[in-house]
Amino acid sequence: MSEVVKKDMVFSLMLDFGESKRKSHQDLMRKVYKAYITYFQEKGLVTRQILAEDEYPSAETEIHPEDLTDDGYELIWDLDCEWLVSVQTGGDINDTSLLDKKLHEIRQARQQQSEGAS
Repeated sequence: MSEVVKKDMVFSLMLDFGESKRKSHQDLMRKVYKAYITYFQEKGLVTRQILAEDEYPSAETEIHPEDLTDDGYELIWDLDCEWLVSVQTGGDINDTSLLDKKLHEIRQARQQQSEGAS
């Protein structure tokens, strides 16, 4: 996917709701997005509050590229990461250790790039 297309992308539950009319799928996607957004907010990967602590995402909840920090932007493009695959196959939605691992890799790579540029 080109960088131009990525810059214009909006991440939304509506995209996932369009794939399935099943309530069980919609409920799972709400929980996944809640966990994902909560993680991003707690780790400082967003530039604004997307959801309140007790709020669940709706079909109208959107994340725009400008809502993300550089690390958040990079991590959100890794939606096929092990954590998401794990959750979709019955893993614990609250176990974000795989997200932590990916975020660490992103930050480590960014640090190495900045050290190499110096």
